[in-house]
Parts: sequence; C-alpha cells; structure tokens
Amino acid sequence: MTRLALLAAAEAVEATGVIVPADPRLLDLLRNADEEDDRYRRSRLAEAGGFGVDSARMKPKLRVWVTFGEDLKFGDGRARLLELIDARGSLKKAAQELEMSYRNAWGYLRDLETAAGFKFVERVPGGGPESGMRLTKAGRRFLERYQKFRSGLDEAARKQFDRAFGA
Repeated sequence: MTRLALLAAAEAVEATGVIVPADPRLLDLLRNADEEDDRYRRSRLAEAGGFGVDSARMKPKLRVWVTFGEDLKFGDGRARLLELIDARGSLKKAAQELEMSYRNAWGYLRDLETAAGFKFVERVPGGGPESGMRLTKAGRRFLERYQKFRSGLDEAARKQFDRAFGA
C-alpha cells in the first residue's frame, strides 16, 4: 500500500466516522506523518487520490423542502415563484420567466395556500386581468424565513463539505 493510499484511507475514516480494522502500516504512517497543512493534504488527496476531478470544482448541493402535511412541499421552486411575483408584481410575468403556464403557477399557489392555511399572495387593487399581484405580509414573512433557513443549511453544508473533502 502506498503512503498516498494509506492517507486516503485515513481521510475516509476521518470524514465518514466509519471505523475499519486497523492496518499496522496505516497506524505507523499516521504516527510518523509529515506535519503538513491539513487543508493542503486533503485537497492533494482529492486531486491525486482517485476522485479524478479537481476538488475546487466540487460543491455540495442540497434539495430541501418544508412540508405542509404529508402531500405539499415548499422548496426552491415555489420560493422562486414567490420571489418573482414580488419582483415583477405579476403572476403572469413570474410564470413566463419560469417558463410555466399561468394556470400551473396559479395551481401551485392555490395548493400552497390551501395546505398552509393562509394567503401568500393578493391582487393589487385596480381590477381586470392586467392588475398585478403582490405577496401578503404573511407570504413575505414566510418567504424571508424560508430564505434564512435555506441560507443556514447551505452554509452548514458547505462547512461540512469542506471538512469532509478539504475543499
């Protein structure tokens, strides 16, 4: 076993927490390892240790939902729809930008409001099909909290990813 393979095995144990039977050669190498920078060693292992990609190109990606009951999920897609309604002042414009039909976007909102038990959007006074739409106070507050929740998860995932892969 090469020194690099042994270090890679040790890194896998450290990153995953999985305990494997100790190889005396591995323990020997770890006891006598050079005191090089941990981040440099991990990135070198990722590049040369069999991943086949530059570790700087790797990143974590999470899919996260807030559920209402068992059926309806609120995630990045519905959040993006609400963000665009807020920015464009129109469900029609938001749906066009997301390349979805107005009917589908309206159905998303109707299902969301039914499941959540409160209104996320309201029509802007003025009447007619060209009148606008905006987030309600409750809708805006929910979206802000979701964004804060999502941001915190992304930050935690990045830190854990860096610990595991040494990026």
